[in-house]
Amino acid sequence: MRGIPHVVAAHGPDQQGLVTVLARVLADAGVNITNFGSRVGGAGAFAMWFNVDLPPSVDASVLEHALRDAGASVDLSVSVHPVEVEEL
Repeated sequence: MRGIPHVVAAHGPDQQGLVTVLARVLADAGVNITNFGSRVGGAGAFAMWFNVDLPPSVDASVLEHALRDAGASVDLSVSVHPVEVEEL
């Protein structure tokens, strides 16, 4: 069963362990990661995004708060956005 699709976006200075910090929060919340991408830009800037399915029991604003707190511990700015799905 699919959950409610969202995108988790984060950016900050590149360093070891950034993906793990956010992936742990998602896993602990029972969120399914359906896709992931990342880029390292100039001057050591790092950006990543997770396409996720939130279970109906997960409040997106509570999850975003937990992700922002975890991200702040490693200098990441984090946001969570709902995705409108268009059936083909």
